[in-house]
Amino acid sequence: MFGTTIHPDLAQWHCEHGALSSSREAERNLGKLHGHPRSVNNHAQVKRMTATVGHLLAEHNGIPPAAQACAPPARDLIIQVAGGHIPIQEKAQRSVEAVSAVVYRPEAIRTVDKPHREMSEKPWGVSAKDDHLPSSKTCLMHGALQQGLCRATHVTARADGAKHCWTVLGALHPSCATLEGMLDWFHLGKKCQTGQNALGEALEASLERATWTLWHGKAEEALATLAFLRNKITDDSWF
Repeated sequence: MFGTTIHPDLAQWHCEHGALSSSREAERNLGKLHGHPRSVNNHAQVKRMTATVGHLLAEHNGIPPAAQACAPPARDLIIQVAGGHIPIQEKAQRSVEAVSAVVYRPEAIRTVDKPHREMSEKPWGVSAKDDHLPSSKTCLMHGALQQGLCRATHVTARADGAKHCWTVLGALHPSCATLEGMLDWFHLGKKCQTGQNALGEALEASLERATWTLWHGKAEEALATLAFLRNKITDDSWF
């Protein structure tokens, strides 16, 4: 199986342990499971098997979802994209950059009680392949198609502001009616905090007010406050 003579169950163990931990740690864990170390479970074998199966899974994930696996055409979709870094053992190399995406229809959000809501369905995908984002774009596209993406769909997308996240989202442009991007609240709050530190005490209260009104859904009031701040900052007499 997969170019070897080992039992399929053992190949599955190699892949499972190799995916959850380093190859050397997987070798130690497999030795504990069998009661003693075995040469067939050495870290090189685990690494090779994990890479082989991972390559096959990547090829499978590149196949667009079948029509019967996709939901009916969606009027609206909500997408959240985030980026991160996965550390690796090789000290001379940089960490692996990963992109995750969640795609869902607004009607999937259900109210549990007054302050709590849940999603009935929330497909997601993650890609950490170092290929300059094509695999991440494919992963997102397939997830969106499964949720009913079509040329009439209006997409609302949230991301953390990183350039590669918006690049991945941009792949949906030709396949939807509109694509509205928004900075997620956590990173928006960080931007506001940076602004408060730069403005100083004189204008800090105004920016805090803008942040508070935006959080409570008063977008027009928040924009008016930000316009006031912008005029103050660009006014030479202020300094």
